[in-house]
Amino acid sequence: MATPSGKLAESLEVLRQLQTSGMVAIKSNAISRTHRERLNVIKLSVTSTAGRGLINFLMLEFYEMSSRKNGTSCSPT
Repeated sequence: MATPSGKLAESLEVLRQLQTSGMVAIKSNAISRTHRERLNVIKLSVTSTAGRGLINFLMLEFYEMSSRKNGTSCSPT
């Protein structure tokens, strides 16, 4: 079973793929409801100071997961 951070990383990856394909405005039918709801939780949490800290943490988790998957390191030198 996927962890909550793993599920969120999956949704962020879907968003990243859409953005790298040149999509600026994302239509609701371009992304599944599950991914939209996960990403909407992030959007809502960014409005608070604690939410911004959470976003920074989640972004680091996402990049670390991506790095492990790709066999690279994202840790500071």
